[in-house]
Amino acid sequence: MQKYLLWNSEESSILITRNSKTIHTHKGKIEITQPIEYGDTLFTTKEKKYYVLNPTNEDVNIKINRKTNTFIIKDLSIILGYSSLNKNSIVLEIGTGSGAGTIFLSNFVQKVISIDINHHNITNAQKNIQKYGINEDILLILSNHNTLFFKENKFDAVIIDLPEPEIYADFCKTVLKNSGDLIFAVPNIEQVKKCREILSQKKFTYFRTIETWVRKWLIRTNYSRPFHEMQAHSMFLTFCKKIK
Repeated sequence: MQKYLLWNSEESSILITRNSKTIHTHKGKIEITQPIEYGDTLFTTKEKKYYVLNPTNEDVNIKINRKTNTFIIKDLSIILGYSSLNKNSIVLEIGTGSGAGTIFLSNFVQKVISIDINHHNITNAQKNIQKYGINEDILLILSNHNTLFFKENKFDAVIIDLPEPEIYADFCKTVLKNSGDLIFAVPNIEQVKKCREILSQKKFTYFRTIETWVRKWLIRTNYSRPFHEMQAHSMFLTFCKKIK
């Protein structure tokens, strides 16, 4: 579905779809009576301007309805940069969560297959995907790896967002292509150490563990300063590759 960002300032931006007609803001009401295009300017009933922009991946990520822990944009960006993912990649995601990672990845790869054992997660993720994602590039499955069968060497990457990623080591070794990326996200460094040790015994190599911090700045004419809030530790991302 087509998405638009109505932007007035850092404090006031709204993500809408083509079907939106009436938008209420603290700067007044916006009535959309004709088709809008990127670059347009809309006025509220209080004569405040909102610019119609193509939303960024961060804009979409922020608006996703979260009912469980899920990826945020700083970590998703690192996944692209430190892996071999590209437009031809087929990716398996273990742990759908709210679908934030699923939606983000679908913009950059050929297909995302995502599995989760929680019915509520799948249902919520499906709603988010219908609103913000690319449905034809995503397949959601309510299951776990023990009840699924995939061909050997099927996936270019497997991304795991679960507390014990090491239990999927043998499964990942089977379904990943040679030199395919295995990426797992955990909050605790001891979990990282345990999983890396097990995976190294399963013929995985080229390990990199990364933690990202992001701090935005407020730029003004008279003075500039960092924003009061920053994105500090959320999870450790570990990358490795399968070898023969």
